[in-house]
Amino acid sequence: MHEKHFQDQRCSADMRFTNSIPSFKILRLPKVLEMVGIGKTALYQRIKNGTFPAPIKIGGGRACGWIEAEIIQWLAEQMQNRCSESSNPEKGGAV
Repeated sequence: MHEKHFQDQRCSADMRFTNSIPSFKILRLPKVLEMVGIGKTALYQRIKNGTFPAPIKIGGGRACGWIEAEIIQWLAEQMQNRCSESSNPEKGGAV
């Protein structure tokens, strides 16, 4: 009985811990290019200009990837910019 109670407490603590940490998925270059619809050169130019999220190193080697949430956020910002521009006549948008 005591062991079951301890196990329930541990599982409950584990659930609280995992619920407080956001889940991260690392995307490799081909998937990022597919998601954003631009070429490799344009992508790296935007990273250099600071207008696209930079990749992170994976492990100790040369591998790198992008955090999926950052890419999704970037895409959402692009959509928001498009909506803002299309409703602003000063920026060439529709009236």
